[in-house]
Amino acid sequence: MRKSLVFVLLMAMVCLVAIVQLQSCGSASEQQSVATGNGFEFRQKLSEYGFFTGALKELNPSARLIKYALASPLFSDYSIKDRFISLPSSQSMKYVSEGLLDFPDSTIIIKNFAYRN
Repeated sequence: MRKSLVFVLLMAMVCLVAIVQLQSCGSASEQQSVATGNGFEFRQKLSEYGFFTGALKELNPSARLIKYALASPLFSDYSIKDRFISLPSSQSMKYVSEGLLDFPDSTIIIKNFAYRN
């Protein structure tokens, strides 16, 4: 059980780090600032974003997360995958007739991996 929790937390951190890196395009000194020009605030710890409530090991998603599933999920070695989207407050994603959805700046996409014991 402990190994699967460590794996899940590690995967969540990797996903968030990748998202933050994709959103940041300035120098390291600009990244250390409290907020970016679009209102996104970089935090020192993943837990400071408040994606999950209660004990972190239980991974209970907060009310602001939108859970979604793929129509054709990919096989990942029998792991359980939970997917969430966190949109900036008062904003929404837009449907585009051709191509991908249009997400507002500072959208965070979370993908959790876990194994049943």
